Amino acid sequence: MVISNYTEIIAKSILVPLAGICIPFITGLYKYLGYPLQQAITHVLLPCVLVSFLIWEGNVRTMRQLRNKWYRKDQYVYSDFMRRIAIHLLFTFFISLTGISLIMYAAGKSDSGILFKTIAAVIIFVIIVTCVYEIIYLTEERETSTLKAEELNYAKSEAELTALKNQIDPHFIFNSINTLSHLIKTAPEVAYLFNNNLATIYRYILFNKDKEFVLLKEELEFVSHNFYLFRIRYEKAVNLLIEIADVKTENYLIPPISLQLLVENAIKHNEFSDEFPMNISIQVNNNFVTVKNKIIPKKYFLPSSKIGLHNLSNRYRILTKKEIIVESDAGYFIVKLPLLTY
Repeated sequence: MVISNYTEIIAKSILVPLAGICIPFITGLYKYLGYPLQQAITHVLLPCVLVSFLIWEGNVRTMRQLRNKWYRKDQYVYSDFMRRIAIHLLFTFFISLTGISLIMYAAGKSDSGILFKTIAAVIIFVIIVTCVYEIIYLTEERETSTLKAEELNYAKSEAELTALKNQIDPHFIFNSINTLSHLIKTAPEVAYLFNNNLATIYRYILFNKDKEFVLLKEELEFVSHNFYLFRIRYEKAVNLLIEIADVKTENYLIPPISLQLLVENAIKHNEFSDEFPMNISIQVNNNFVTVKNKIIPKKYFLPSSKIGLHNLSNRYRILTKKEIIVESDAGYFIVKLPLLTY
């Protein structure tokens, strides 16, 4: 079971030995065996403490294994708890039966009444301790889940706000309208495509703003629509290459707007021109989607808070318990996002 180190230390150093010492007195085992005090310490109390430790360690390890295997959604908590209790009781019964029987055998005594009375006392003690620890665990689990939910909501809100700011930014809208007006006069067919891509971008953001994951296929399509606008604006100065190596993108999930964030960062923080274009590649393989671009620092330093990348890392950690990989290698900036199977 997952408990704090402080609680574990108290249990091992005080509660477990105390149970091993007190139970023989409570059940009458100590009196029944009739050892003198010095012999009772080595022949009764110390063996009982050892049995107590064996029961404790065995139940703790069993609890951890069973919790990982059986702990699911809230509606299963009661049934899973009852199954764990049943296994703990069986384990406790057999360890107690073996240990106490050996202690009585060494003393040359045999009384089934005392034997099962002592076992019953041990089982009652285990039930009480297990219930207390379940309460402690569930309380800590609830607090942890609440904290994770708050962190996730904050990270999602920041990501959504960043995306919306980028798209609803007055400069973006002004440039888009000017571009669209120019295209309507000079290239009506291109203007039609530009307008459709712009509408698709807003539709995607609004439709997926409350989702934790989207299909990788949808995210790649969104990036392509968005990059079309950059391509119209910067023309040959920016290029995007999407490489998919025998991967069915509809079988994988990814947090929404995550790839777009990385593409926008590459364009925002690097110098490029028609002569020296910015080439951005997105590769999908080995359960990762990798975004890579050459590092070409701007002539004029542009401070970066790295909030977007930091938030993306937090979202991944909270949602998937996986870490994104950020590398700078041979003049390239590389970010690898783990994929989840749909």
